[in-house]
Amino acid sequence: MATKNNPDKLHLDMITKYLSEIEKPTLEDFIHNVPVEIHIKIKDIRQYWTGHYKKVATILNKEFVPGDPDWYDLMVKCKNKESEVAITDTDPTPSSSSSKKTSFIEKMKETHEKIKNNKWQLPSGVYAEDRMLEYCNQLDYEHAGHSFILDTSDTCWEGVFEPSDLEYIKTFSPPTLATIDDDDINMYINSFSGKTSYNAIMEHVTRHQPFSADENYDITWLRQTIMMMMSNHRSNFYTKAGPSETDILCRVWSSIQYSFDDTDITVFGGEQESVATSENNNANRTLGKRKNHGTRIDLRFIYDGMELGGAEAGRQDEGVGGTKELVEGQLKCPKTLRDMLIRLCTKYMDKKEKLMTFGFIMMGFSISLMVMDCPGGNVCRVVRAPRYSVTSDIISFTTRVLPLLKFFLSIKHTLLRVVHEIQSSKPPAPTLGLVDIPQLAYAIPSSSSSSSKVSASTKTSASKTSSSKTPTSSVSSSKKQRQSPY
Repeated sequence: MATKNNPDKLHLDMITKYLSEIEKPTLEDFIHNVPVEIHIKIKDIRQYWTGHYKKVATILNKEFVPGDPDWYDLMVKCKNKESEVAITDTDPTPSSSSSKKTSFIEKMKETHEKIKNNKWQLPSGVYAEDRMLEYCNQLDYEHAGHSFILDTSDTCWEGVFEPSDLEYIKTFSPPTLATIDDDDINMYINSFSGKTSYNAIMEHVTRHQPFSADENYDITWLRQTIMMMMSNHRSNFYTKAGPSETDILCRVWSSIQYSFDDTDITVFGGEQESVATSENNNANRTLGKRKNHGTRIDLRFIYDGMELGGAEAGRQDEGVGGTKELVEGQLKCPKTLRDMLIRLCTKYMDKKEKLMTFGFIMMGFSISLMVMDCPGGNVCRVVRAPRYSVTSDIISFTTRVLPLLKFFLSIKHTLLRVVHEIQSSKPPAPTLGLVDIPQLAYAIPSSSSSSSKVSASTKTSASKTSSSKTPTSSVSSSKKQRQSPY
């Protein structure tokens, strides 16, 4: 008989009962029905349940069907439950002050103390980091602000900063995306105008001239991506029920990976661990301590061993208020991008104002982009682009999907702009002395070439400084005089 002293036996019995009673059992369904109170007692939820479930399925001669368990969402639920249990155990009637004493608040205070000489002063004279600490200190749940991440689309900041300061935060040296001004690319995209059926689009895309070594790879990528999406329309993939997260990544969003094939940027998939978050989590590690793992993300954008961005995917689009999109889009992804930005700024200190990291949130057939930079001090500003989606209606393909593909090209060339800044970075002068390595993992190092305080001229007009970051670049044609074949 199962007892509390033998949790493994209890859990194996639970799995045995489930597999015996359910007609079409899956690991995903089983995990969904296990109470959170049981999960929080397990160290590695994913490895534990997958191993036990597969073991029992083999014994019972049942097919192992994993489904698509949302392990990250489960982990978040466990952490929230642990916080509730901790408060209940220490104080049966917890006050607001006791609930605030959590690790993320304490860590924010420690970081704020370390960066007291490198903060972003706003036109009114206040420091952005001070106001963020005051606001986040009132919250009893983790917010991106606890990591000094300021999302310009988050309305919570409207009650924290003066309107003029908030406008300054949004408009001061804003990040910009590259524009696609190449005549051949635009002409090729525009050539699909009026094509509203599968046959018309396929006839047009396959009527392309023979391969030429001089062809712009972006056009090659556009042609291949359109053909792949047409295949999805022909098979009714966009309307079929039950595609997994892996299916959607491979059949819908894999074009993002292929778009970088002609560059030195590599895009890795397969839910890999972020090096930047691992480095941050182990900033204070010493001999004798076990290594803490970093955040696992679905895509990583790598140049010369440095992460420039990442992507999180989900199989269903539940809207911006969906649980998975809220957690990953407003907390997990921004924190990961911050770790990546800190790592970049630490290595390329002279390019701090030019560096950016990029994050995709792909939910079902919808996608959104966030760009993070550091406009001053230790504030990591998040700016979001409009939300795009792949339509299942082929009639709208040229008006809705082709602009999305052009958007991908814009992001690609913006990332290449960051790579160019990295390539022109100069290492610091060689010195001997103590280096406070742990601090670098929690705070963005200050740049010696600029100040995070607002000068008198800057206070008068924030809009004039919008060009202080790398100017908006464009992808122009090097052969504008020749006639395009499209």
